[in-house]
Amino acid sequence: LGRARAAGPSALAACAGTATAEVGATDPSEAALVDPLTGILRPERMAGAARKFLARGRRLGRPVTVMHVGIDGMRDLNERFGREAGEAVLKGMGGILSRELRETDLVGRADGDYFIAIVECGVEEARKAADRVIARVREAQVPAGMSVIRFTVSVGLAGETEEGAPPHLLRAAETAMHAARHEGRNVHLVYRRALEAATPAPDVKKDIF
Repeated sequence: LGRARAAGPSALAACAGTATAEVGATDPSEAALVDPLTGILRPERMAGAARKFLARGRRLGRPVTVMHVGIDGMRDLNERFGREAGEAVLKGMGGILSRELRETDLVGRADGDYFIAIVECGVEEARKAADRVIARVREAQVPAGMSVIRFTVSVGLAGETEEGAPPHLLRAAETAMHAARHEGRNVHLVYRRALEAATPAPDVKKDIF
């Protein structure tokens, strides 16, 4: 994965031809597609776009990997620094994903402090992308009044491995993200079937996608 230019709303709208053409939107305007806080796809747009992006990859025989990113301890950040500071963290995370992933990758918010990226590459290349994202998070400093917020993320990846591809890539990536959170912060894990039994059920909505 080569590093992308900072992707603005227009680039996101053209992302692999899916964000407007395949999301099923009746209003192709950027405002209808882009989350105004983070500058990436809105959760309600990301759900449909993700399914169609994955179907497109299968149809064309292209490898795709799902990256599920969760900001760690977001509730504590909001309580300690306030909601405005928490929103600044979300905005910063959206910017990191836009800069570190390619314009041809699909990037959007899943729900709350969770983000989804679908990258057109195999798992090993996606791991390099995840490492870049984590490196930028380690460097990030978000101003909050007289303080500076440092935050961490947990990243799950799901795609084709020696076990084959899991049947539900989006949920598999979410499972791997929660397993990464239990392993430690600012780490990524690739989905393996063994994670299903080892990872506690996440306290999040299960039918986001």
